[in-house]
Amino acid sequence: MNKVPVDIEEDEVDIRELFFSIYHYKFMIIACVFLFGFASAYYAYFLPNIYKATASVKVGLDEEEYAKDVISMAMGKGAVNSATEKDLIKSRYLAQKALKKVDFRQHYYSTTDFKEIELYKDSPIKVLLTDGYGISFDVYIIDNEHYRLVVDGHQLLNGRVLNYEQVHSFNELVKTDDFELSIEREKETYQKRYRFVIDEKKRTFGTVYAMQNLENSTILQISVEDTVPLRAAEYANALAQAYVEQNIESKTREAMQRLSFIENQLATVSKSIKVSASNLEDFRKESKIVNVERTSETISTRLESYEAEMMELLVKEAMLESFYVQVKSSKKIETLSIEGIEDKESILAELMQKLQEAVVEQKELRQDYTNLHPLLQKLNRKITQIKSTIINTADNLVKNLKKRKELLSKNIVKQKKVLNTLPENERKYGQLERKFKMNEEINTYLMKRKAEAEMVRASTVSKNRMLDSALVPYAPIKPKRETLVLIGLFLGLIVGVLLAFIRVLLDTKIQNENDISSSVDYPILGSIPHFDAIEEGWKGKIKVFDATKSAVAESFRHLRSNLQFLRKQEGPQVILLTSTVGQEGKTTIAVNLGAIMSLSKKRTIIINLDMRKPTLHERFDLPNQIGLSELLNDRVELADVIHETRHPYLDIISSGAIPPNPSELIQSEKMYEILEQLKHGYDMIILDTPPIGLVTDAKELMHYVDVNIYIVRANYSKKEFLDNLKKFDFVEKIEHLGVVLNDVKPKKGKYGYYSGYGYGYYEENKSKRKLL
Repeated sequence: MNKVPVDIEEDEVDIRELFFSIYHYKFMIIACVFLFGFASAYYAYFLPNIYKATASVKVGLDEEEYAKDVISMAMGKGAVNSATEKDLIKSRYLAQKALKKVDFRQHYYSTTDFKEIELYKDSPIKVLLTDGYGISFDVYIIDNEHYRLVVDGHQLLNGRVLNYEQVHSFNELVKTDDFELSIEREKETYQKRYRFVIDEKKRTFGTVYAMQNLENSTILQISVEDTVPLRAAEYANALAQAYVEQNIESKTREAMQRLSFIENQLATVSKSIKVSASNLEDFRKESKIVNVERTSETISTRLESYEAEMMELLVKEAMLESFYVQVKSSKKIETLSIEGIEDKESILAELMQKLQEAVVEQKELRQDYTNLHPLLQKLNRKITQIKSTIINTADNLVKNLKKRKELLSKNIVKQKKVLNTLPENERKYGQLERKFKMNEEINTYLMKRKAEAEMVRASTVSKNRMLDSALVPYAPIKPKRETLVLIGLFLGLIVGVLLAFIRVLLDTKIQNENDISSSVDYPILGSIPHFDAIEEGWKGKIKVFDATKSAVAESFRHLRSNLQFLRKQEGPQVILLTSTVGQEGKTTIAVNLGAIMSLSKKRTIIINLDMRKPTLHERFDLPNQIGLSELLNDRVELADVIHETRHPYLDIISSGAIPPNPSELIQSEKMYEILEQLKHGYDMIILDTPPIGLVTDAKELMHYVDVNIYIVRANYSKKEFLDNLKKFDFVEKIEHLGVVLNDVKPKKGKYGYYSGYGYGYYEENKSKRKLL
């Protein structure tokens, strides 16, 4: 089969072709962008404003408050770090203190510009409610004296739905089975509707953050985010103040514990002083000794040293036993310390810090969960394990103390034996005097520490202090409405492009010449651009005649030139036009092809073989009383059915009356005789046949004619229609066949005859483009 040597340009990059295919759905993409942009703008508009207020406090970490003596170390608290302080700031314990200064129970709302705004400390009405907590009430102001109270579909705890609507007076007590309240009007009401909800318990609405500016900084930023700027500032300041105050309370409690311990020791030592002083005086009277020679001064000094050391061991042992009892009883673990017993870097100190952190975490979890919760069970096991380790360590320390006491006791006994060799009165006097002095020294030491503890208690200040109070924020930190809208527009663009891409992938219609050439090997004779229906030839108007220099006329000239390569032989040519289904533009192309042939002064006749739906005569505004059907039935002669048009060199034969057997008539020998007769009078015979995909009227003629033109319409004909062409090649063995792509819409960025950049021609009536 001869192929048309049509010049084919190199294929463009697939991405570019895909871009233009997606661009075809630009209005759908724009609609998606608009829809998503509108939805995001709507969403962003109704999102509540979030305000952030920040107060700053200075945290004093690991500062030593008292002298590092045995008692102060026994009463000291555990290690403190910045992470613990942050947890404390965000704890429920501190929140409960702060809530005493900020009102989170009463919530009043009004609607402005379709948005509901909370009126914190600025509500014109005040509600006194004693029953009905958590119910959302709507108040509609009627006048200065009356209002309408509405509850719309509120579900109560018992499952019942509450609906209420009544008119009441201000200051009137409204009492029902579900609520009891009275509403006072405090100032002028500018809105017609207000809403209020009163909670039974105080609870926070905002989000609390505790942050450090730098890693090693001792300054913490306490930030609160809330929908009400004034409440955010008040709550941030309340939290900061509560944080400072709790530190003072803790220090005061420690000082009181210290004083209690010292006073108990003083009471014991005072009794010992009285007893030892009395014994010393009695001995003097009995032995009549006023001044005893200190011949055993060295031994006595050594004994005093040993006994003082023994006293310190006894105190330390008492501290360790107290520590042991407190750990076993789990009382006041948070304030318990090993200072004075072990160094801060010891294993016992690390265990105590872990135990205190675990106990604090346990108390916080118990506010939200029961002991059966897995987190609490795991934490309880951890606390038990740490306590067991601490108790074992304490036992070892006790054993070490006992060994030291035994060794010291042996030394004391040894020195006493030496003293026993001295005169009895001197020895007894020395013992009594040493005991008396020792008790006096201990008493002096305790009195000094008591005075220090009382001074600390009287002048207790927090090591934490507030640096900057939170200011009322004037602008919200979120939502970022512009960002949300931009995100919405971007998502709309992505969704629009994705939908367009899916439509391109799922599109089964022929769009361009590439769709044809990728399916069949038949030559593409030309592409006819899209033009308006008003210009397509109805009622005597034919595009080629009306706009001879238009892109449409040029496309038919191009088609006329390509047809020369499909001719079987020189002389008159019979050209058959067909398609798969109707509305693909066969008649339009037949009419304009005949017109372009006539303009080249070739005698042309167009025959309407589509007897079922004849429209050819209408294109030339001619009658259809007699035509091809009458001629094929031998009712008239050939000259009787030839209609001359008003255009030179162009005639037509209309279909005539619709026959009952159009297929038999077209496939009859009479049809071939008529064509042979017409060859003697015309150069071009154009056959406008019915769709071959619906009827087989013209299939036999396709073997007879010189050129077969198969019409497909862009964005209308389906790709599966091209299967008919494959049958023509492999089954029907039809030769001299070419394809014409009809109704091609020009694309931006494309160059050629039909894009508005045609070579040597201008585009007429550019604003009118639409094909059948």
